[in-house]
Amino acid sequence: MKIEPILKNSYTATRKKRAAARLSKKAGVSEKTIQSWVNHLLNIMHIPYLRIPDRTFAFIMGSRSVPIWVKSEMAEALGGFSDNILFAPLDGKHCLCRFVEVKTETGKLRQSQKYRQNQLDVKYDIVRSPDELKPVMKEFEEMTKKIINLLPKEEN
Repeated sequence: MKIEPILKNSYTATRKKRAAARLSKKAGVSEKTIQSWVNHLLNIMHIPYLRIPDRTFAFIMGSRSVPIWVKSEMAEALGGFSDNILFAPLDGKHCLCRFVEVKTETGKLRQSQKYRQNQLDVKYDIVRSPDELKPVMKEFEEMTKKIINLLPKEEN
């Protein structure tokens, strides 16, 4: 008879801890919200970028009507890429790109993202707010200018 109250109290305490953990996670800003802020800032700054929305990827991967081979090809081709790929035109043929991954305060790179980083031999910029994106954009702009200055000048 004494075992039942102990189990009940333990169960209740565990549920309360889990509920508190859920509430504390919700207190922060969601990745979706940060991503929309980042996209808005990139649009304002007129920086060309590539972004495949999460819902598009989720729709294809979760749809029963999409053949499994299409899902497999898509996961292989796009899996592990950063949220945003920024582009800076250098001349009429070439451009510079920068990989920007949006994460929450506690977010970490997924295994597929670490693999893709190593495969491309690049480092993703992890951005947790629009304020963190500004120095990345400034550095990207400076690097673009340096490279443009190194390119041979076209003669007309």
